Amino acid sequence: MNVEPRETEVALDRLRAFDFVSRETIEDLKLFVAELLRWNKRINLIGRGTEADIWTRHILDSVQLWPLTSRHSGDNWVDLGSGAGLPGLVLAVVAKHLKVAAAISLVESDTRKGVFLSAMKHQLGLNVSILSGRIETIAPLKADIITARALAPLPVLLSLVDRHVVDTADLLFPKGKGYQSEVDAAKVAWTFDMDVTRSIAEPEAVILRISGLKRK
Repeated sequence: MNVEPRETEVALDRLRAFDFVSRETIEDLKLFVAELLRWNKRINLIGRGTEADIWTRHILDSVQLWPLTSRHSGDNWVDLGSGAGLPGLVLAVVAKHLKVAAAISLVESDTRKGVFLSAMKHQLGLNVSILSGRIETIAPLKADIITARALAPLPVLLSLVDRHVVDTADLLFPKGKGYQSEVDAAKVAWTFDMDVTRSIAEPEAVILRISGLKRK
């Protein structure tokens, strides 16, 4: 499937509207998209049905998380279930050009996806670490920021991240329009503070920023 040219231009214009996205950032993201689409022919990195609007569905959707990281811009970041590097690799590209000295770890249990992440790390010159293993079994990561995109329902996510966060951590989770039912289910076992930001990439989607996570 070919990328839709009109969709690409609209998404690029929206990316350029961010004051932290430079021309060099866009060039790296273009290289990343080209490689992602090339690799996607061999291994399932993103759904084939989302290739046509990859710039909105995946790149813009990832970049919009950056302003929500400002409280921990130089700290220990972790992207769980990183897969195609969304949002972890994309945020690493932004960090590179802003010269933000964040240590970003990409956790991925699928070996083939890990090979892709490693290839992109070297090709784009990114300051990331690739951690191969299951979230439940790797050593605690003491993360200041954790991102996870399309990984699991919120109650499951909180159980996964609990052992990997410091007390002051922010958890950034993109969610769809049914997010409130996930939040209600999570509050059965957890207490936390939460800010909700509307997505600029997908109508009715949101980004949850959760902090102060504690088990009841």
